[in-house]
Amino acid sequence: MQSSFLDDYRLFVRKSNAHYDTLGYLGEALELIAEAGEVMELFQKHHRRTQQLDSRRLKDELSDVLWAVTALADKLGCSLEDVARYNQEKLTKRRAERA
Repeated sequence: MQSSFLDDYRLFVRKSNAHYDTLGYLGEALELIAEAGEVMELFQKHHRRTQQLDSRRLKDELSDVLWAVTALADKLGCSLEDVARYNQEKLTKRRAERA
């Protein structure tokens, strides 16, 4: 079976995540919160009109969020595909229940 880019990315994240090994889930969770905060800061500055929304910086911060989500999912024993499929099933079920 051929690996996907996201599988390869998961292995890359795992190799670059050694500094969080002693923290359990806390390191990855804190990283996710911090990076999501940086995304929010970009929108906050844009909303206040003190700064144009910089798509390059947004992409940079979203890539950091993706790293943290991947690291946390990997620590839980899940791939990004597992998480995405779960989310799709959950939202599909929720939509059907509302109909």
